[in-house]
Amino acid sequence: MRFSLLIAFVSALGLLGILGFARVPAETAPAFASATTVGCPESDANEAGHVTASGDEGGSDEDAPPKFSNRFYRRWFWMNASADGFEGSDDGGDESPDGGDQTPDGGDQSPDSGDESPDDGEATTNSLDAPELPVSIEAVCRLPRRLKKQGKQLIGGDGVAVVSSRTHIVKDGRELTGASRLAELEGADTVSLKVRVFRPKHWRKDEDGNKIATFRARRIVITD
Repeated sequence: MRFSLLIAFVSALGLLGILGFARVPAETAPAFASATTVGCPESDANEAGHVTASGDEGGSDEDAPPKFSNRFYRRWFWMNASADGFEGSDDGGDESPDGGDQTPDGGDQSPDSGDESPDDGEATTNSLDAPELPVSIEAVCRLPRRLKKQGKQLIGGDGVAVVSSRTHIVKDGRELTGASRLAELEGADTVSLKVRVFRPKHWRKDEDGNKIATFRARRIVITD
């Protein structure tokens, strides 16, 4: 009798062990969570072909500078762009408090995640003395619906991204540090940038003396 009970007990333990083992993969190997989503989808990039610099689908003055609302100047958003040579060296500028650019940006999974800054697009002297990355803007995204039309004014135009010591620079999923930050930017052909546009009084000028949109860069992802 005792022998039969012992056999039954051991069999039950073995069955429980098999069932527990079968559950391990589901519990210990969760689906991989992708890193922070960056850049603009291909569908946004395709819009550049039929949107003029003034934000309309034709018939407007392409040389007219874009105009933005106060809310737009407070908004961080993403751009895809071609890099046009990196200018300057990292001088540690932009050390003033500006809404927490030192912290991760949380992924921007929703286009209207409250990603606004209270400083209204103004700039400090230090932020304007930081190195610059000239870009040709190919796509703009991660804007709430009410601001998308304003964002489209930038597509197809040139811009300048101000790269401060607080700008996170990423390549191949790895954040760069030290001298490699700016060295990699010098060789970049295409980038995705998380930016906020400065007020026009802080914009840089092109070789013809025309003002071009100038941005504070929070994050730059080198894509090629």
